[in-house]
Amino acid sequence: MPGNVRRLACLSLAVAALVVTPDRSARAGPVPLYRGQADIVVRGGLPTREEALRRAYAFVRKSGVVSADDSVARWTTAICPRAAGLPEDHGALVERWFREIAKAAGARLGEARCEPNLIIDFVPDGSAFLRAIDDRKPSLLGTLAPGDIRRLVGGDEPVRWWHVVGRHAGGGTGSLILPMTVRTIEAATIVVDVRKAQGIGLRAITAYAAFVGLAAVRNGVGPEYGSILDLFDDPGNTRDLSARDRRFLRELYRMPLERKGIYQRGRLIRAILGEGIAAEGGAKAVDGR
Repeated sequence: MPGNVRRLACLSLAVAALVVTPDRSARAGPVPLYRGQADIVVRGGLPTREEALRRAYAFVRKSGVVSADDSVARWTTAICPRAAGLPEDHGALVERWFREIAKAAGARLGEARCEPNLIIDFVPDGSAFLRAIDDRKPSLLGTLAPGDIRRLVGGDEPVRWWHVVGRHAGGGTGSLILPMTVRTIEAATIVVDVRKAQGIGLRAITAYAAFVGLAAVRNGVGPEYGSILDLFDDPGNTRDLSARDRRFLRELYRMPLERKGIYQRGRLIRAILGEGIAAEGGAKAVDGR
C-alpha cells in the first residue's frame, strides 16, 4: 500500500476514535441487524425500451463515474475494508458482506489482516464527524476540490463519502479510444450517520456503502429508483443491491480500464439494461448528439 494511502487510512481511523470515543457504548447507538428479504413490492409496469435506455443513461450520468476523455475510476489494487465504530461482531459482518459484494463484482481483495484502505465509519453524528476531520485533519480531504469539501462537510445525508483517486497518463493524445488520463481509486472513506440511518438494516447500509465505494459514485448523488441508491428514499422496498446495480459493478470491473469515458459509458449503459442495445449510439441519441 502506498505510504500516502496508509497515512490516510490511519488518520481516518484516528479521527473516528477522537470523535466517537471515549464512551464506546454511545458510539453509534443501536444498529439494526439485517432483517432479511420480506414483502417485495412491485410498482408500476415495465418501462418501454426507450424509457429503459433513458433511465440507464441518466443513472450513469448522475452517478459521476464517467468522465468524457478520462477513464472511469475503479480499484486496481487489493481492497481492504474496515468497519469502525461498531461492536466487533457487527463490524465483522459489515466487512464480510462488503467482501462478498466486491468479490462478486470482480474487484481484488486483500487478505483478512491487510492494512485498511476503505474505511466505513459508523458515527452518531456525521456532520460533527466531518467537521472534526475538516478542522483537525484537513489533509484527509486534501484530494477534494474546495466545492466538494463544502458539499461533503455541509451535507445532511445519512451516508457521505469521498475517494482518493490517482491519475496516471494515458495514451489518449489524438486517440479516439485511449483516455488522456487513467484514474484509479486508491482509498475511500464512507461515513454512516447512525441516527439518520436508524431503522435501516445493517446489510442494506453495507450494500449502499459497497456500491458507492467500489464505483467512485459522486457524493450526494441522491435517490435512484431501481437501485440501492434509493435506500433512504424508499427503505421499505430497497434492501440490497438491485440486479442492475450488480450488472453495473460487474461491467465496471470487467471492461478495459484504458478507454475513454464515452466508450465506457456505453458499456455501463448496456450492462444496466442487460440486453444488446448498441450503447454508444443509444447514449448519443439520448443525449441529443
